Amino acid sequence: QVATINHAFEPPMPPFVDEGQTFLDPLNPQSRLSKGFLELFVKMIAMDAAYAVRLERHYEIWKRVVNDATHPAHGLLNTSEPGFGILGSREPFRRHRTKIGPNEPCPCGSGKKYKRCCGS
Repeated sequence: QVATINHAFEPPMPPFVDEGQTFLDPLNPQSRLSKGFLELFVKMIAMDAAYAVRLERHYEIWKRVVNDATHPAHGLLNTSEPGFGILGSREPFRRHRTKIGPNEPCPCGSGKKYKRCCGS
């Protein structure tokens, strides 16, 4: 792990207001290269509007799945893990289903390949 970068799509809430929109995650390990990766990421977001839009789209898809227990892809989330949804959880992410390959059908039920639908 070289860097863990937080990029907020929504305005920061207390106590994180002073952190800004993009910052190194203080709850996860960082390396001596972390600050450089943070600078690179901030430049990429500023210079590549398509990348920024793609990140925002991915975030919106993720939010829809997490917030809608009836969404077909919601079953991919293991909400039974201790600490799920708690900011600062030190629990590792564990899949309870097999990872979906890019050319497999998307679990959202669209009939498209995963990489062309929710996997982008």
